[in-house]
Amino acid sequence: MSVDVQKKLDHSFLKLFTKDLQPFSVVDDAGFKEFVHLLNPAYKIPKRHSVSKVLIPAEYEKCLNAMKDVIEKDLETACITTNCWTSRNTEGLMAIKLHFIDQNFVLKSILLSCHPYSESHTSENLSKEIKNVLQQWGV
Repeated sequence: MSVDVQKKLDHSFLKLFTKDLQPFSVVDDAGFKEFVHLLNPAYKIPKRHSVSKVLIPAEYEKCLNAMKDVIEKDLETACITTNCWTSRNTEGLMAIKLHFIDQNFVLKSILLSCHPYSESHTSENLSKEIKNVLQQWGV
């Protein structure tokens, strides 16, 4: 199997974890290995450590750079939405999303951040946090 084909399959394989939220341990399951081998005996299933420490961080960087390119190329004016909530384990969280219409009149929405947030939800604190996230993105 060529390196390009392996990379293409690895990229698709990552969707098990990023879209379907499967646990990394699935790569160790005998039934899963057998199934993949039947589909393509030449495909080498990445190890759990490789998935979590190499492939997913690389995919994250690729997505992050793609979103930065979209913002740089298509963004003229935007709307920002934010939401704060408490998780089931009582951790405060905050999400900040950017919405805009691109040059082809297509609505774009980009999640800029979803992170722990324990400050009081005053307008001053929220404003400060939103500004920090926008600065990190260069917006």
